[in-house]
Amino acid sequence: MKKSNPAFMVSKMKTLILRLLLPTTLLIVAFSQIQIGGNALPIWLSTISLKNDLNPIMILKFMIAVELCLSTLFYFFGQRLIRLAQASLVIALFVTLAECSAAIKRGETTSIITSATLALLSFVFLLLISRSKSQPKVHESQKTQKMPTGLTIFACIAICFCGIAIPLNTSLPPRTISDGAIMARDSPTQNDGIRIIEMNPMQWVGRLIIETPIGQFTPDAIEQLGEKGILILYNPRCGTCHDMFDVHFSEGADLPIVAIDVPPTEEAILLESEYDDQVDCPTCVFMTLPEGPLWLVSVPIVMMVENGVVTCVSKDGPGDCL
Repeated sequence: MKKSNPAFMVSKMKTLILRLLLPTTLLIVAFSQIQIGGNALPIWLSTISLKNDLNPIMILKFMIAVELCLSTLFYFFGQRLIRLAQASLVIALFVTLAECSAAIKRGETTSIITSATLALLSFVFLLLISRSKSQPKVHESQKTQKMPTGLTIFACIAICFCGIAIPLNTSLPPRTISDGAIMARDSPTQNDGIRIIEMNPMQWVGRLIIETPIGQFTPDAIEQLGEKGILILYNPRCGTCHDMFDVHFSEGADLPIVAIDVPPTEEAILLESEYDDQVDCPTCVFMTLPEGPLWLVSVPIVMMVENGVVTCVSKDGPGDCL
């Protein structure tokens, strides 16, 4: 009986994985990343991209485009692309294991479970499609029928282009973890008794730092900066802030660094954050703005202050200020 042939069963299993299970998994991962946004990018890839002055969001969009294209190719020509599938699964296994290791160091339970599950799936798929049972012989006429038609190839190419266009034309949320987001109960202007203080550090270049809200509310920071120092506005619930400190300030700096925490308003609802309460900066002098007001400023912000004058301001990283 043909159906009891082990080689036949292996072939059926490979076809099931290559043309259904693997592409479906890739689709689920890709659309989950689109929904999550910047926080879906593995921690270690985000760190590498920042070290090389690359935009983490563009790295994530490239990953999503590749995943969508691969899923399309496997749906159409799965069993003809077994080498590509093996290479893709090896890469996926490496990426997920690296993310699992980074998540364990940070103690992020959700990320550990997710990456470990994907690593296990990648390993099982790789093991099953790499089994060395010989393929059952197929009649020549059947081979001819299985050759892809021009219409099939055209449809595959068209869907691949759509897969590339989807992430490129989708606005993904930045890497500021939604679990640690701050939600206001109502519009700030409608809440009586809340003091709103708007800060626009990008317009402070050339101004005395003492003339800014920093000088008004945290005057001790000016003394700590000395003749030349680095002033950072951050929030410990901000994923981009943690990435920036890990990449640029985890080993300290030759100049004095003052890191000022921008707290949420008392009327905000704080959701659980997966990040530590403190960023990694051994030489930083940590301060905080007063709690109570609603501080309208996007963090992280890095400023260079020389002789009390703001000489450079950069958002989401030190940029040209270092």
